[in-house]
Amino acid sequence: MAWIWLLVGCATNGGNADGLVLNELLARNAVTNTDDAGEFDDWVEIFNGGTEPIALTGLHLSDDAAAPARWPFPEGDPLEPGAYLLVWCDGQPEQGDFHAPFKLGGNGESVLLSYIEDGAPTTLDAVDYTEQTADVAWARVPDGGIEWVTATPTPGDTNGG
Repeated sequence: MAWIWLLVGCATNGGNADGLVLNELLARNAVTNTDDAGEFDDWVEIFNGGTEPIALTGLHLSDDAAAPARWPFPEGDPLEPGAYLLVWCDGQPEQGDFHAPFKLGGNGESVLLSYIEDGAPTTLDAVDYTEQTADVAWARVPDGGIEWVTATPTPGDTNGG
């Protein structure tokens, strides 16, 4: 299966032509932040580094390249330019709209942001990460940048740079 990467020649947009990227993840959340149920669950942060609002309806998040449509984003308001969105990767979708049915592997794996067109997946952005340390994020610095580094978690806020 071929994955299509929509890269632009700009250091502020590591993922795709529209500016929507996977921006940060925390695969071993021990004390950083809790979801609405008060649980320290794994999460992925999505960032709109573009100049226009981006509708998330029709996009998918997954931790499995063989099943890129594992979790569809719920219908709702678009993500505004410069805005962040946390998706809890806790395997508990019954807890709310932004709770995916999978957990992130603390020993490393992949995360994909994609859409399905004519039955075929197209990857907008993806990251492979290795074994994670508790409460140390894997993040793009600066937000939306090309490189991923270990960093202090900043869920829903700038990664600095």
